[in-house]
Amino acid sequence: MDILSLLQYTFGKVVETFSHNWWLLLISILISAALKLYVDQDAIARFLRRNTKNSVLMSTGVAVATLRRGDRDLERADRRPLPA
Repeated sequence: MDILSLLQYTFGKVVETFSHNWWLLLISILISAALKLYVDQDAIARFLRRNTKNSVLMSTGVAVATLRRGDRDLERADRRPLPA
């Protein structure tokens, strides 16, 4: 496999990843913008300090949900042949 084919394959996989996870990225951007505009940074810090266990559980839950979907996508991608 030459370098150009590898770069094209890699770019395709990046685009495919974004096409599957665009909604998570959009939600993250909207939440981030809302927090920056409407919530005080000290209030967020206090909330995170008070709810350390809950914030870890929420982050883990989102990561697991994303990972499970990613695993299904990878299984489908593994069935496709690599470019020649």
